[in-house]
Amino acid sequence: MKHIFLTLALLIGTTLVAQVNQTDAQGRKQGQWEKKYENSNQVRYRGEFHNDIPIGTFTYFHQSGARLSVIEYRGETGVGYATMYERGGWKMAEGIFVNEKRDSTWRYYGPDGDLVSTINWKKGEKDGVETILYHDGSIAETITWAAGVKEGEWVQKFPDGSTRARGVYANGRLHGDVMYYGQEGRPEYIGSYVNGLKDGNWYIFKGGRQHIKEIYDMGTLLDSECLNSEGCPELEESETDE
Repeated sequence: MKHIFLTLALLIGTTLVAQVNQTDAQGRKQGQWEKKYENSNQVRYRGEFHNDIPIGTFTYFHQSGARLSVIEYRGETGVGYATMYERGGWKMAEGIFVNEKRDSTWRYYGPDGDLVSTINWKKGEKDGVETILYHDGSIAETITWAAGVKEGEWVQKFPDGSTRARGVYANGRLHGDVMYYGQEGRPEYIGSYVNGLKDGNWYIFKGGRQHIKEIYDMGTLLDSECLNSEGCPELEESETDE
């Protein structure tokens, strides 16, 4: 009898092993799958497929063995809600995957659990507004994206909500007028970019008044001029250094 039970146990065990990482006649993944890191016994992910579509719960792991992410798939839609973790175990991000690509609004967290940013995604690329937050939840910066490239308005803010910088991106580079402000709301530096390079007249302010004019030609500083009747010691120092 012992031999019979041992034989049955071996058969059952062999059957269970055989049911992992299977494909059908069309080459589609079916049933339970478990993949390991190359040249390692550490599991990379574990989950279930039906006709090549992930279903149910998928769990991914870091090479260290710590949990990397958990994705809960909605039936056979290819849509899943993901929670991602740092090696230390704290939740780093959460959002939707559509056909294994990030989509819609994702939320990102710091080690203390505070929300630090939100990013809009479309088919795996940033698309829409990315918002970066201060520790208290107020907005520190907003960046506009289109198909993975910075495109549109860019704004930085001080913790009190006043504007720190403002400009526009075109094809991933600052383009057009850009303004930088001090925390009291006065302008500090104003000028224009052309394809990410300073060009034309740039003005440095002091006490809310134009202090120095810098003249650029596609990123190259050509000249500096003092606009302050009281003088510009910093220009004199730079000329002396040269």
